[in-house]
Amino acid sequence: LNERRTGAGKPAQSKRREKLAEAVSDSEVIVRGVGNLLTQRASCCKPEVNDPIIGYITRGKGVSVHRRDCTNILNLDPSEAVRLIEVSWGAEKAPALSVVILIQAYDRYGLMRDISAVMANHDVYITSIHTESNRDEQTADMSFKVDVEDINQLILVMDKLRQLPNVIEVSRAE
Repeated sequence: LNERRTGAGKPAQSKRREKLAEAVSDSEVIVRGVGNLLTQRASCCKPEVNDPIIGYITRGKGVSVHRRDCTNILNLDPSEAVRLIEVSWGAEKAPALSVVILIQAYDRYGLMRDISAVMANHDVYITSIHTESNRDEQTADMSFKVDVEDINQLILVMDKLRQLPNVIEVSRAE
């Protein structure tokens, strides 16, 4: 065998593979649909664990992980959009809080869609829904059992729900 050896008797190629494997295994990001890709956090937006993120396939440096609200991603040239890829944080943590959100609103077409969109946009997992419409009063009473990460996420989502058209009241069930 003609192997180039370095330092402690390991082949040079083997050391390089070991370093790459270390970078991949230490990664906190999962590239959806693809296994073991080199990833690094973008220095422009510095994403932190649990920030909403997206990946950008670089030329020669693997996948660069950006916050979804990163200026560079939002202003990306349309021809470069094909290089965006879905990524997620590797350490999925269990929801810390399961709560029931009560919503009273004047009934209208698209109300449920708008409420669901607010929750989806803030990564709130809906585990059950109960809704009753009162046709005489044209109101809807809704109950959403949801999983949120913490009280701050709950407060934010409830504030966003209050801003929807026709919403009368948003509260947390006791």
